[in-house]
Amino acid sequence: DVTEQHQLQQQNAAERSLLEMLASSVPLVDIMSEFIARFEHIFPGAIGSVLLMDEEERHLLCGAAPSLPAEYNQAIHGAPIGPRVGSCGTAAFLGEEVVVSDITSDPLWTDYRELAAKHQLRACWSMPIRSTKGRVLGTFANYYREARVPTVSELQASRRSAYLLSLAIESDKNERKIQRDQRALVAAGLYRQAILDSMVDGLVTVDRTGKVHTFNNAACRMMGLDAVTEQPQHLNDLLGTTLPADGQGHLELLHAAESAQGGNFEVGGLDKGGELRPISLSASKIPFSEPETFVVTLRDITQQRHDEEEIRRLAFYD
Repeated sequence: DVTEQHQLQQQNAAERSLLEMLASSVPLVDIMSEFIARFEHIFPGAIGSVLLMDEEERHLLCGAAPSLPAEYNQAIHGAPIGPRVGSCGTAAFLGEEVVVSDITSDPLWTDYRELAAKHQLRACWSMPIRSTKGRVLGTFANYYREARVPTVSELQASRRSAYLLSLAIESDKNERKIQRDQRALVAAGLYRQAILDSMVDGLVTVDRTGKVHTFNNAACRMMGLDAVTEQPQHLNDLLGTTLPADGQGHLELLHAAESAQGGNFEVGGLDKGGELRPISLSASKIPFSEPETFVVTLRDITQQRHDEEEIRRLAFYD
């Protein structure tokens, strides 16, 4: 009798398929459903089910059970884990294998016995699905329509399946966490940019060569540039060609701005229309930045200079 040998070969093929799907970024529900279908084919009579632990780790949610009746899946969806909550609820609660060979007489199924009988389910063997850190992620169960005890090979197959399913579930959790973190970073970035764009003064970050890393709308607006279509790549793009083109010249300018009285340094900037504008520039170096990065604040002081000239004119001319 080579039944067990044949089953082992089929199980190895199913496991390889699961790993291939995992590497191909197939959705978790498809991985679980396909794996259960293969398991049921290898072990005739088995009805596979994967339940997933919710975020609070208090309830089990239906992950995949393509051969169980939809009514049964709906009834156990969201069931709390506990010491007497069927095979799966108990396995998730204890973190141990729970093998119930006859549901009609097992006390673990007291509250769910009628539900199981309604759908002709007589046996249920449940394996906890654990993460690499030992946390219970859910359960992998095999139902049968007759009372029966698992063989050694069937238990080993269920344990291996629970382990492989843990890889898929944990990978999905990690991927969803990465996506949440990325969305949070994008939202935080948009929020910060909105704050910066509401400023009256221009704000730019540059490296020692004058290359622009980030900027706000005000920096472009004061020089007549469109922040969307004319994004500045260099300080010269903002301030015209009045600054030295070499990197050392920009570094000296930034150092001068850092050391200037009151933190300000005046430069002449050519706007898009070719008009020379006096710009008050202040800069500070970001500590421990690599490469060396400066935060530069720009303020158009054209009106201030006009007001000063008007005051001077009124003071000295009748």
